[in-house]
This record gives sequence, structure tokens and C-alpha cells, in this order.
Amino acid sequence: MRYYQLLPDDILACRIPLPEEFMTINPNTLHGETPPPRTLFCRTDRYSLFPDIIAAPILLYTDEAAEIAHQYADWLEHLQFSLYAGEKTYRYYAPLLPYIDCLAPESRVNTSKGRVELAVLRPAPIRNHSLFLIRGPAAPNIIIRLDLAESFCFRRLRGFGLRAATLKED
Repeated sequence: MRYYQLLPDDILACRIPLPEEFMTINPNTLHGETPPPRTLFCRTDRYSLFPDIIAAPILLYTDEAAEIAHQYADWLEHLQFSLYAGEKTYRYYAPLLPYIDCLAPESRVNTSKGRVELAVLRPAPIRNHSLFLIRGPAAPNIIIRLDLAESFCFRRLRGFGLRAATLKED
């Protein structure tokens, strides 16, 4: 099976009016005992967008994307976020993704930017996982399996980009 890094869509990212308090959320704080739903207030303008998937700093997705993800990972638990933009409310879900130690030494990590530039994954730890976070020296990086990524694309969900990850042969 093939895997990809799930990245923010560079074109849409500048049009998502996420508040500063969201941008400082540490993905590590979402694990453990599930906190109550979060409410965030967004300043919007006529150019603001609320796409189906928001991939930074934590993964957020809409009801439709959550239903698709559930088909591939029915064990996933979610934390609900409500984004208030004027009179409209947008409901998103943050999946509580497992951290998996799967980076091979051949990976290229940019620790100053907190991201994996080239993901080389060891296949044994990631068997049967369709969506997870890489445990390693960089900030959490989201990995998605090809079949789930294709389902998101097939349903024309917006807001994310993909970068191929390589599986290291055993």
C-alpha cells in the first residue's frame, strides 16, 4: 500500500480565517482524556473559506470527511471544534490520531521548521493504519494511506495537499 503526507493546501491556507489560539494548539494535548468540544471565533471577510479539511497545526475535517475516515478507521475518536464566523457556525472534527514510530533513518527531517521533508517509512509499524502521526524529531506530521486519500479526492473534498512517502523495503 502507498502512503502520503497530508499537507495544507497552499492556495487555500491563506484564506482560512483561523484564530491565533487555534494556531497554537499542540497536537500532543489532544491525546489522553478527551477534552470537551472547543469553540473558536473567526474573523472573516468576503474572501474567507472554510474547506472540508484543514491540515495544520492539527487535522480538522467536516462531517462528510469524518464519515469517509470512519469507513477506513472505525476506531478513531474525535474532538469536536465549532468555528463561529459571524452568524454562521462550522462544525469540524479533530481525529485523535495515534503516534507511530515509523520513520526510517533515510528520512530527511527539517527540525527548524518542524516537518519531515522526505518521509521514508518502515512498513512493519504502520500495518492496518490509514491515518496516523509520525513520532519523531519533528513536529507531528500526518500520514494518510492511498485508499483514504483517494476517497477524499473522489468526493472532491477541499483543503489538503499530498506529498508521497516512501516505504522502506525490509
